Amino acid sequence: MVADTPASFLTLPSELRNGIYELILLHHEPIKCAPGLLRANNFIHGEASPLFYGQNRFSFIRTTPEEIASFLNQIGSRNTGYIRHILIDFPEFLYLDPGDITHEEDSVDILANIWNWCTNLSTLTTSLYSTNAMEARLGNLEHNTVSNEALKLVDNHFRAISSL
Repeated sequence: MVADTPASFLTLPSELRNGIYELILLHHEPIKCAPGLLRANNFIHGEASPLFYGQNRFSFIRTTPEEIASFLNQIGSRNTGYIRHILIDFPEFLYLDPGDITHEEDSVDILANIWNWCTNLSTLTTSLYSTNAMEARLGNLEHNTVSNEALKLVDNHFRAISSL
């Protein structure tokens, strides 16, 4: 016997829809954008957003603070609250002198955007390339105390993100 109501995605059992969401939305590598599926309709957006934003890793490598703020603002506070994993460049320093260790403003702004928007963040990872470059820069300093103080400053900024 054939049903009178045509089948659609939304008539599928939620377990099946969730399995489809996982196949479509979960990525093994960090991602930079939201998929069009979340724009299909409000019901799908509400059902799939926690999975997409909560289980993927978002890459903000080589991204300006303005681009990050725009992305976070565009997806909204509900969705940024789902984000748990972010990949960034290692924070840069403007000055690395004894008594004057200062982050570049962009690095401070990036961390501030993450702190303000991503309230359930559980991992903040720095890219291997930028971390290695900073390690080489700090290793070439004449004063080990400057390297130690610089790393303490980064640690303090990371620890300011209360969900970490």
